[in-house]
Amino acid sequence: MFRHLASRAVRSASRVVRSAAPAARTTRTMGTSTSGATTWAEAMQAHQKGIFLALSGVGLGLALTEMFPRASTEAKLWEVESNEVRQRPDLPVYTLKDLRAHTSDETGYWVAFKGAVYDVTSFVDAHPGGAGRIKMAAGNDLMPFWDVYRLHLRGHIVPLLEEKYRIGTLNAHDAREAANFVFSDPYEYDPPRIPENTPCTHKPYCGEARLDLLTESYFTPNELFYTRNHNTVPDVDAEDYELIIEGNGVNRTVFTLEDLKTKFEQIEIVTAIQCAGNRGEDYHGLGKGPSGATFLAPHWSAGAISNCKWTGVRIRDLLKVAGLDVDAVHNGELYLEDGQHLKMWAYDTDETGEEYGASTYMDKIVDPNGDCIIAFKMNDRDIPRDHGFPCRAIIPGHAGARQPKWVHRLEIVSAPYCVLQCLNLPQSMTFEEDLSSWPPKRADADYRANAVVQEMPVQSLICNPPQNAIIGAKGLENLTIKGVAWSGGGSAIKRVDVSMDNGENFTDSELYKPVVQRRKGNWGWTQFFHTFELSDDIKSRLEKGEKVNLMLTSKAVDGQFNVQPEHPNAFVNPRGTAVNHWYRVSVTLDPSLPNDYMVNPQAEASKRGQYANVPSGGAFRIPFREGGWQNGNNADNETTFDWHKYATPENTKNEPGIEASIDWDFYRSIKAPNFYDKAKKVNSGNPEECTPCQKKAMAAEAKRKAAMQS
Repeated sequence: MFRHLASRAVRSASRVVRSAAPAARTTRTMGTSTSGATTWAEAMQAHQKGIFLALSGVGLGLALTEMFPRASTEAKLWEVESNEVRQRPDLPVYTLKDLRAHTSDETGYWVAFKGAVYDVTSFVDAHPGGAGRIKMAAGNDLMPFWDVYRLHLRGHIVPLLEEKYRIGTLNAHDAREAANFVFSDPYEYDPPRIPENTPCTHKPYCGEARLDLLTESYFTPNELFYTRNHNTVPDVDAEDYELIIEGNGVNRTVFTLEDLKTKFEQIEIVTAIQCAGNRGEDYHGLGKGPSGATFLAPHWSAGAISNCKWTGVRIRDLLKVAGLDVDAVHNGELYLEDGQHLKMWAYDTDETGEEYGASTYMDKIVDPNGDCIIAFKMNDRDIPRDHGFPCRAIIPGHAGARQPKWVHRLEIVSAPYCVLQCLNLPQSMTFEEDLSSWPPKRADADYRANAVVQEMPVQSLICNPPQNAIIGAKGLENLTIKGVAWSGGGSAIKRVDVSMDNGENFTDSELYKPVVQRRKGNWGWTQFFHTFELSDDIKSRLEKGEKVNLMLTSKAVDGQFNVQPEHPNAFVNPRGTAVNHWYRVSVTLDPSLPNDYMVNPQAEASKRGQYANVPSGGAFRIPFREGGWQNGNNADNETTFDWHKYATPENTKNEPGIEASIDWDFYRSIKAPNFYDKAKKVNSGNPEECTPCQKKAMAAEAKRKAAMQS
């Protein structure tokens, strides 16, 4: 039924072969564009040079570094841009035998890296990627593992090891032997992806939707929808699929996929999903610990959010068949003291066989308006493997991690399941001092359970113009911006205010949402757009041949009138979760270029297989290095297209739910179900007359079409 790729990887990882010496590191260039009067490389070079100098020219009053200040360098004791170990003649010299004598709970866990030895026993259960992977690496050099998991080579992990866990050094011969093996890549059978699904890390694959494409249709194409994988993508046979219901208050019950599709009412739910750590890169370098780093993977820039229509069956209906009186639980007539949470287990496992799991609250599950489903369709197609084929959980309004893909078991339990990556902890805690050993002294199990991110805060992102775009401005009169906004917990978006001068002045934008949802069930996102007329000052400068830099931004207001904060500093947390300060987009108006011309750095990057999205403000605070992938042992002999499998007509033929490229016409034709569609409608006694909600939706659609045409 299910190819257990992880086990095979563990077996093959034990093979020992001679390793070739890594070649000298080379520098890659981005290449050039062949269209337009100015090449992409030339335009970007000029743009990057001018971005810091031009900001004050339009009255922004803040330089980029002042908008997003890096914490005081005096407080930064650690170098967070290095993968090199230090010379430590003051520490003991160990042998390979010593290293391999520490590979169990009884002896503790030691690892090596480039000849340095680290005792990581206290870190095992704190590892965001799971304890099993640390134990798997014990007694060996980390580099063969990290050549697959290159996110560790971003530059801030090795300094953490050096500061917290360094205990000695291997002799030169044993240092070579410790790294003299091959860790076989367990991701060989992952599905193909399109370049527009742009990865901030490749293994496990975590790909963002390219931001500038999120306003091309209301429903995010399956191929583009952001991908968050914790492990290899499982290969599940639909005919053998089973969903198990068990736990407190229910009888153990097993459903097949056919049962789900034929024995229960199918419903369609439109919802956005956002990763709890979306935009976490904005916190990297602002951390309150001594390194200033954010120790969370992946480091999303902004595109870990997408929106689509899901088809499936209500989880409450499954629990009802399994013996739970869901209506009595929902109405407060029945209280399950040992059943306040639903834990969901998934088929995906790490190399040691540990399953991914998550939990959410039972009151959300049993609420008939909670819309929690087991989904088997995504945008009217089978769910792709990357997104959970054949079934996944959809818990609308909650963080993506609370909605496991490839779900195969639902268990009613008394306590929440704590996922290490998804904790929102106070600034008084730091990863270096509080979370680098486990359990943390200042956060017991109850404290951590309450810190798990469920509903998400209000968010908005300007998607167009693209970040760092160079816009032809010869004769330009106005500038149209487009974006997406969403708030967790089912709260509607009341307003999105937009600015073209870094928030000195705001105006409200037009909102577009083609689906009418319940007041407390606004799961789908809202798109927004606005056309700014250029000021006389900007026009004058353009007429003089001067390039003008603009800092665009937006702030959304939700149904509870929560609003996005202006700056990140007060909200920085050690796990980099629930990030929602203003997302700023830097663009340059170039009067030497025609006004129908634009250099789109995101499109150019994805053509080259490179990471396309950029953090707020248009620059990385700490060098990204393709999420560490430029620092692998064989990176010199690789192109970016070697790092994972790209979609072609041939390799997508038998893949469910995706094609080799995006069929935009299909996704624009998808019909959105309104919450009242199946209800009896009463309006002035005339069933043929449109309801006010329908009229509002049609008016919004007309505005949307007019904006898209412009």
